[in-house]
Amino acid sequence: MLKDVGGLGKRDQVKEVSDGYALNYLLPHHLAERADSKNIFQAKQRQAAEQNKTIRRQQIAEQWRQKLAGRVLKLSAKAATTGKLYRAITPDEIVQAIKEQFKVNLTGQEFNNLHQLKSLGEHPLEIKLTGLNPIIMTINITLDN
Repeated sequence: MLKDVGGLGKRDQVKEVSDGYALNYLLPHHLAERADSKNIFQAKQRQAAEQNKTIRRQQIAEQWRQKLAGRVLKLSAKAATTGKLYRAITPDEIVQAIKEQFKVNLTGQEFNNLHQLKSLGEHPLEIKLTGLNPIIMTINITLDN
């Protein structure tokens, strides 16, 4: 299979189908190719490469977990006497602060339901990583002098 086909199989799987289905639909639409030894070998190589990428992502995620779990990200901002910030802290600023304080390169897509932070105090931050439980850390926003 070159692409996922609903009800049949996923990419890089080898499936047996009728000749008519293969010749009239799968091959002309470039959804599959013949299962000769060359194509099977290439599919196995792609699967192995994908597994290696997954393992590498999990290793990086575990390193991030060790660096970030339970930690406090310290930020400072100007605020009114009520504790409301004059300017909200954006997810991009949080990513930058994590990069500076913990040397971890996040993109911001890992954050679960993080909106702009608009008040002083502690805010929970949940970072979702591939295949692992989320990392929980705290953002502490203090008054900037």
